Parts: sequence; C-alpha cells; structure tokens
Amino acid sequence: MTARVEKLLLTIPETAEVLRVHKATIYRLFDRGELRWVQVGGRRLVRRSEVDRFIGEHEQGAAA
Repeated sequence: MTARVEKLLLTIPETAEVLRVHKATIYRLFDRGELRWVQVGGRRLVRRSEVDRFIGEHEQGAAA
C-alpha cells in the first residue's frame, strides 16, 4: 500500500479547490496581502501551511 503524500506547494487551481473558491478570489487575496505565495520560475505557488494559516485566521464561531 502506498502512503498519500501531501503536497508542500499548491497551484492556484489547487488552492482554489482547497478553499472552495474561484481562482479569481485567490488572485484578489494575493492583491490584498491576505494570502502569500512563493514565486517559482514564472509561477505563483501557495504553501499548504499558508492555506492552513489563512483558514485559521478566518475561523468564525464562539469559543467555548
């Protein structure tokens, strides 16, 4: 059995899929400085840990 390897860097479409938003929303988050990216060649990639940070900072709800 092979282990599932989680990607360290996500493409913009993959990031949009994880966050369940449109790709254009990812670009807006970049422009507003809310989501950081890594430049690799001519591509912008997003660290999986950055996606996790973004989610954590935007959690809503009452704390127990």
